[in-house]
Amino acid sequence: MRKLIATYLTFFALLFAGWQCHAQVPMSHAGLGAPAVVGGYTGPGDVVSGAAAWYGVRAYSAATRGNPALNLCNVNDATCSDVSTDASTGNLSFGGTIGGQSCNFSVSSGTYTTATGAVSLTVSSSITGSTAGLGFAITGLTGTGSVSSLDGVFATVAGTTGTTVNYTAATGLGTVTITGGTVWVCSAKKIYDQTQGNNCTTSSCDLLGASPNRFVLVTSCLNSLPCLFGQGGNNGTVISSSSTALNSIAAQPYAVSAVAARLGPTGNNNVIYITATASNGETFFGTASGAMGGFAGTAQTITGATEGSFHGIQNSFNGASGNVYVDGTASTKNMGAGVPGGVSRIGGTGTGNMNGEFVETGIWPVTFVGSNAQGMCNNQSSYWALGLTCN
Repeated sequence: MRKLIATYLTFFALLFAGWQCHAQVPMSHAGLGAPAVVGGYTGPGDVVSGAAAWYGVRAYSAATRGNPALNLCNVNDATCSDVSTDASTGNLSFGGTIGGQSCNFSVSSGTYTTATGAVSLTVSSSITGSTAGLGFAITGLTGTGSVSSLDGVFATVAGTTGTTVNYTAATGLGTVTITGGTVWVCSAKKIYDQTQGNNCTTSSCDLLGASPNRFVLVTSCLNSLPCLFGQGGNNGTVISSSSTALNSIAAQPYAVSAVAARLGPTGNNNVIYITATASNGETFFGTASGAMGGFAGTAQTITGATEGSFHGIQNSFNGASGNVYVDGTASTKNMGAGVPGGVSRIGGTGTGNMNGEFVETGIWPVTFVGSNAQGMCNNQSSYWALGLTCN
């Protein structure tokens, strides 16, 4: 009997001690209904939960780690495969090949003709299936003259085959020599809505892209992490949900968050995210240098975003109480009363296409001011090493 009593006393003592430890754990509820963060990774959906749709090259939340982020295709879509985020780190988990073919090729040499803008590159090994009309990215070209002006996303032209990659860039750059760089050939056929919330007409709001006008994956881009590279202009890159329409946000307020960089010229709006219903929810780089902002009936921007660099933007669409928040600096802006809906896009249409690099964007049915905006800014700055001060 004594042994049995001792056993019961030990059990209840351990139970009480465990209850005390649980009671002393502080509970954090950053943002609106933020879920518990699991295993060291904090995604945008852990900062502010309940996004209607979210896209990116990292995990939306700790709970969605390990799920597909992209459907990536090699040359001529010979093979397309889902690429997921890592179940532990939340980073995009990609080994650099699709269907046994490398997604990147080293440039050994090249030529440029200033009168026509014709560029011809020689790469390290044969690109299986290469021909004219393929979308690809060029980064880190080295040599002399204005060689960096030949970087970007282009479509191959006649004469492209094997180890030869031909394309047309800007004219009038003068004498340029090419001694190195990287060609990237794997494009995003689909960007998955990682919320998987079924907030579009028939399903989740996955975005589809048609070749050659797709984003191209560059695996070492920002903070040694991947990005999706697009080229603007009338034939620029755009991803659109052709068969689904966002229909879950019926009224303001709502917010759009994004991290992106503009690499092309100013003069046109470079759209990061937009919906088809009167272009509401549009989040963009403006026509002026350093301008970023939003549109829901009235275009509003703030300036100061360094061209060519990545920036975090949080647009809160809420009539006269709306807010544009770029890199930790907030400004009250009335962007109109429009409500998002219809087909969603990363990149606009025509001259509004995204000319630069994109890593994440999402739309929430809540306002992003105060702690929501600051928390998202801090999360983006920490993960992507943006070095922001989020006020």
